[in-house]
Amino acid sequence: MIKNILIVVTSVLILSCQTLNFPNDEVLNERENLRSQRSNIDDDWIEAGLEYDSHYASALEGNPGAKYYPVWFDSIGSRMNGLIFVPGNQTKGTIIAIHGFAGNIRGYRFYIRELLKEGYTVAALSLPGHGLAGGDRGDIENFDDYGKVVLDFISSLRGKIPEPFYAIGHSTGCTSLLIYNEKYGWDLEKIVFISPLIRSSLWYPSKITRFFFKPFIHYYNTPWHGALAVQVFPMHWFDELVKWNKTIFDYAIHKDKILLFQGEEDKVVSWKYNIKFVKEKYPNTVVIKYPGANHTFFMNENDVQKDLIEKTLSYFNE
Repeated sequence: MIKNILIVVTSVLILSCQTLNFPNDEVLNERENLRSQRSNIDDDWIEAGLEYDSHYASALEGNPGAKYYPVWFDSIGSRMNGLIFVPGNQTKGTIIAIHGFAGNIRGYRFYIRELLKEGYTVAALSLPGHGLAGGDRGDIENFDDYGKVVLDFISSLRGKIPEPFYAIGHSTGCTSLLIYNEKYGWDLEKIVFISPLIRSSLWYPSKITRFFFKPFIHYYNTPWHGALAVQVFPMHWFDELVKWNKTIFDYAIHKDKILLFQGEEDKVVSWKYNIKFVKEKYPNTVVIKYPGANHTFFMNENDVQKDLIEKTLSYFNE
């Protein structure tokens, strides 16, 4: 415990000396250019323009006739964003895909490619403050807002894309789905979790360190750059994660089955605790662990990723 606290304190001290890497004008202009294609979710959708292709077009590879559409909708007082990927040969339902904290829809590109080949539509949601979505960059006013955005996204899509609806969440995407179900009740056929976030790694050392440094450190740099990235991490987000964790013990127990994939070398979340929590609230959860895999292992094309996608498709196609 003392060793972990020293690691966190040392890291915080180093980070506090950084010059914050807020996005420059070029990045902000590219983001605004991507946002300028206002294809509202309630209107006729406009197919993505060339400016989107460098970020997302790889998801269409091997899928002749497939198209994708950026869409916007209103939620929690901001304009939120999603991308709808439609296969050339529609045969099945729709996968709701939700990325993790500091991630974006592009992280699902290899997953989306295979889901399209199977005939699924993919409705990928940008979390508030991420990708092209509105809201304070990387932040959230209250974790329950994640559930509200998921509700508004799915509600807006009903009647416009094929049902039944399935869902895949990664990290905070899983958190969002848990909150959505607890607050509103989901109507989803099957659910997949990848590296779910309940607690982040080094949970107690991080909380203790945050308590002492809260007046002094409000942001630190992330390793990511670009129009879709969260370049600077707001510490307020962690405060809200802590607050949310105080409320979840009263969550109901649900009979829904969740297929949960977890890498055993995940250094981002407290994965053993998180699996325990999910299984307590969803006793029918099936857990598949991958030794040597990290927090974002589904984003890398390798044998482990292929196995994960094959198991996902087998589960959805049952």
